[in-house]
Amino acid sequence: MDNLEMQYERLLRHYESVKSTNDKISILDLCHSLRVWVDLFNSNAVDPSFMDSKPFKVAIPGKSILRNNSNLNYIISFMWGGVITMAHENNVFSIDNYSIDDFSMGGEVRYPRTNHSELEVKSFFFYQPNKGSVKNLIAKPIVKRVNLKQWLDGEIVRLNNTEKVIISRKDFINRIANAYGASHSSIDKTNV
Repeated sequence: MDNLEMQYERLLRHYESVKSTNDKISILDLCHSLRVWVDLFNSNAVDPSFMDSKPFKVAIPGKSILRNNSNLNYIISFMWGGVITMAHENNVFSIDNYSIDDFSMGGEVRYPRTNHSELEVKSFFFYQPNKGSVKNLIAKPIVKRVNLKQWLDGEIVRLNNTEKVIISRKDFINRIANAYGASHSSIDKTNV
């Protein structure tokens, strides 16, 4: 088994573990595995022939939708194909101590037919202020087939507040891995 196959198997095992247990240690291991994939592609260690296939789909909001909603504050996370999780623990969304009175959030959420303890979430959005149809923000997205590098470089979160901010999957993975100590130890030596 070569390194790429081994890293894929490792990623798959950690994903399956997180999907079925929602265990913090499993989440940390998954973060580290994802970070390894980002590092693999940053180092150009992957065979170029692997990069020729385009098995992933990405979606972004249509340009006219973005233009028509440019004056509104929103957060969009396109999860094309969805995310399966057991992390919901019977709560789909939770916002504590949020100060705005008028906002909308949504997405496509459903229980898979085979397992009602799992939850599938697609195209999450948070939209404030609550004006017009919030579904317009994720309606008719531009969908493309991409390779893994393009998928990692593609946006996972789009924020429009006082300025537009787009966070790529690669940056999101790196930030989460760093925040949870999944790429480097975050143990404070004074507490050891």
